[in-house]
Amino acid sequence: MKSLQEQNIKNSKGEVKGLIFSIQRYSIHDGPGIRTTIFFKGCPLICWWCHNPEGISPKKEIMYFDYKCIKCKTCSKVCPTKSIKFVDEKFMINRENCIGCGICSEACPTGAIKLVGIEVDVKYLIREIERDIKLYDETKGGVTFSG
Repeated sequence: MKSLQEQNIKNSKGEVKGLIFSIQRYSIHDGPGIRTTIFFKGCPLICWWCHNPEGISPKKEIMYFDYKCIKCKTCSKVCPTKSIKFVDEKFMINRENCIGCGICSEACPTGAIKLVGIEVDVKYLIREIERDIKLYDETKGGVTFSG
């Protein structure tokens, strides 16, 4: 695993950044007290019990929910890299070609496509974590950083 210094984790302003896919509040299973769990993308462990496979890839990626899809094909029409196709009415994505821009997700009328991965900086995470500071104080909780 690369150290933070070895990874290119600074944006154009020189700020430390990271790619997260979720912030879960009121977590009670990942340590003492009430906790806020920050889920980062790029977890290299690939545990057999993993409940967050969307955290494995270190890049932004598309999640598709078939039960929400009405097969309108708007996503394939707006994709700038033509990475989305429907073959025999089945959704297909070329993940190697997808650039993770999220245009398909924004265009989907039913929410069947979700862009997973939000680039955040340290200041943003601290603001989010501080929202729950009273809970940490009262329950001896804190923050869990996860993948």
